[in-house]
Amino acid sequence: MPYVYRSLDAGLGAIDLKTLVEAARSARLWLGLDNLARPHPNLPRSALLSASVLTLALVFGEFTIASLDGWTTIPVWIYLTPNHESTHQHARAMMALLGTALVSC
Repeated sequence: MPYVYRSLDAGLGAIDLKTLVEAARSARLWLGLDNLARPHPNLPRSALLSASVLTLALVFGEFTIASLDGWTTIPVWIYLTPNHESTHQHARAMMALLGTALVSC
């Protein structure tokens, strides 16, 4: 989470906010859209891409370390359980997702 936060924070910090706000105001006046909420800043694609790559690398790293060390974490358990139908793995993944959501609430 800190890596993703830093990546997105750097992307938002790189935006020229004053120019975006002025452009949105002039577009509102020109289009007659005075009743709209504040404009949303454009998040640079590089920030989103780097956050995605960092998340993917951390997830793959966690799975690899847990698998090599012989720990049975939920992703390793889903991977190692013999499956004859793909619906069983999907059900296990959904159970893991729902369980994580319930624990975090």
